[in-house]
This record gives sequence, structure tokens and C-alpha cells, in this order.
Amino acid sequence: MNDPSSHWTACKRGPKHNECLRNSIQKTVPDLVKGLPNVGIMAIDPLRFSKIQIEQGTGPVSINLTLVDLEIKGLKNMIINEVKNDWKNMMLRITAPQLNLIGQYKIDGKVLILPVHGNGDSMFDLGNLTANAVFRLSEKMIAGKRHYQVKAVDVKLATQSLHLHFDNLFDGNKQLGDHFNEFINENWKEVFEELKPALEKAVKHACESTAGQFFTKVPKNEITPP
Repeated sequence: MNDPSSHWTACKRGPKHNECLRNSIQKTVPDLVKGLPNVGIMAIDPLRFSKIQIEQGTGPVSINLTLVDLEIKGLKNMIINEVKNDWKNMMLRITAPQLNLIGQYKIDGKVLILPVHGNGDSMFDLGNLTANAVFRLSEKMIAGKRHYQVKAVDVKLATQSLHLHFDNLFDGNKQLGDHFNEFINENWKEVFEELKPALEKAVKHACESTAGQFFTKVPKNEITPP
């Protein structure tokens, strides 16, 4: 697909506007999964991050955690639950039934009462992750046509489950590593709250990039005609 708007249904103002947008965005998910490299939209499944840095100096989870070469798989199954648009702000509520994050890690610090250090392979499985994303919009002219422009994105994440696993903790001490992995999974809610700000920041940047590319290529009147 060369044209990012070819699978898009324009949504006029009216009582069914938000539902129309929800359906249109849902229909574009398969295209986003594969990516549209000719217009600068990269594939989102897997979604790749070269590095995510998590530094928590205080609180129950006090760690320096670096994730590199991170891949997030499962966005192909995401569900657009709700869209609200007032032409200045567009809110999307999205659910991903199952996400799998795989990458290399380096960790040092303390989780609740347990000190921890290690580096190696890591895995995060999230069940029913919900993302509430608000796109702050303005407009600009491109080649004589009016386009939406993303000024900012706010993202809030929540999940119903999280399973984590870190290989090669404590210099390869399997007994200590198994104990730590068991402990953090028993306390996954506290761990997720500490990981969440860095994850929200990463998702925010991905949303800004993808939406920005789409809006640059597709004029406003092909998205929300008067």
C-alpha cells in the first residue's frame, strides 16, 4: 500500500463521528503492523527500541535497569476500544490482549527488600495492557493543503498481569536468580508501577512518530472532512 489513506474511511462531523474514527483506525492496524516504509511509517509488530533506561533512586523499587535491543510483539492483535475527537484533542483507548517484550538487560539496585545485579536476556509478558493516549493537535499547511500536526502526546498504561524473567542474575547463581524471579512475580504490581513511567515515555515517542508521519501524508479533509 503506497498511500497511507487508502484503507482509511473519512469521518465527517456528526453523532457517529467518534465511532467512525474508531472503525477507521482499527482497519489501519494491519497496515501499521507491516509498516509503510515508503512514507516513513515503520512496522509496529515487532516494535523495536534500541534502549530504554529506567532509573529509580527512591521508593520500593530502587534500581538502574537498562534494556537494549528491545522487541515488543503482539500489537497486531490490539483493539481500538474508544476514540473521542474534538479537533484539538484526540483520545484513543487501546487494549493489547498479550504483549511479549524480549531484550538484553543490565540491572543493579534493590527491589523491595532484595538487592539485585545481573545482565543477560530478559522477558516481560503483559496481559490485557490498556493504553490511554491523548494526542494534542494543531494544524499546518503542506503543499497548499491543511494537515493535522501532533503537538504532544500523553500516554497512561495499565495492565491486568505481568510476568517477568531475567537470566544470569547474581553472576549466574541459579538459586539466587530463581528466588529473585519468583519474588518479583509475586510482587509484579509494585514492579510495574516503577517501570511504568519509562514504558509510557517509550510508547509516547512511538505514538508521536507514527501519528506524525500519518498526518504529514494524509490531509485533514481526508481524515475528518467538514
